[in-house]
Amino acid sequence: MSTIDAELPLVARLRTRSRAVFLAAEESPAQDLSNHLRDAADEIERLRNAAIDALAGWKYIREHHGDLYGVGWDRVQTALEASLAVPSRDQA
Repeated sequence: MSTIDAELPLVARLRTRSRAVFLAAEESPAQDLSNHLRDAADEIERLRNAAIDALAGWKYIREHHGDLYGVGWDRVQTALEASLAVPSRDQA
């Protein structure tokens, strides 16, 4: 499975969440929109924390067990590091 294939479910969830936020803006009062935005931000933060944890585990495996054939270590590690380079809402 490529990195892109692995990211497709995440992209789909974020698109669904974005659509819900826009629909809420058109049909719901400001409080509902605020709730949707907070839920989306919370989900992004959970995904960010999961990526941080996965990257730490990834680095540990590489350091202590070496690279496994056909896994794409560098590609996956580069993608995780790039996604984590974007400041979180607490850092922005």
